[in-house]
Amino acid sequence: PDPGGAAIEIYAGGNAIIRENVIWDNETVLETGTDGQQSCSNIVFMRNVVFRGSRQQGLILRCASNSLFANNTFDALDEYVFYLTHFQGNYGGSIENLRILNNIAVNGRVYSIEGVIPDSVEINHNLLYNPGSSSNRGNYLAYVSGFGNTKVLSEFQSWTNYDLQSLSLPPVFVDSSLHDYHLQPMSPAINIGVNLGEPFAG
Repeated sequence: PDPGGAAIEIYAGGNAIIRENVIWDNETVLETGTDGQQSCSNIVFMRNVVFRGSRQQGLILRCASNSLFANNTFDALDEYVFYLTHFQGNYGGSIENLRILNNIAVNGRVYSIEGVIPDSVEINHNLLYNPGSSSNRGNYLAYVSGFGNTKVLSEFQSWTNYDLQSLSLPPVFVDSSLHDYHLQPMSPAINIGVNLGEPFAG
């Protein structure tokens, strides 16, 4: 953990696989960017568990083309889990063909989307649930520039056409207070994912 910085930074590079880690109590989970010449692409962030200690925001994806963020669990990242922007700012690059699939994100704002996002970005088959928190952003499910904040998945869907096969329900973890994020048998998250060729079903 690094409460003053990012757990992982990818700048002007890519072809990285970040898999099966436990990440907690960092100011930022992952930050991407470009130097204006070299892009960052082909990033795989899969089967990681991320939870907040004293403070935390999620993944700053301002440069992440042809990348996959899937099968992760995020708990209490109140600022956002995914910050998305396309060719904006000093470090902005392409997020064409970015896929965000099969994730569970609870107890915080899941999305902060700035500017125009390419049609090739795919966001779906996630479970998103935020009953509210005491943080500045923690009462919302998503922010979309041009629309604002929303607490309701259906409104986010209508604004973006993302997460059309996703759910907003409690995930029914075994014991999130002890950071045991296995799913109980009655969890609505079971079987809502799409097959990504992993060696398990559901």
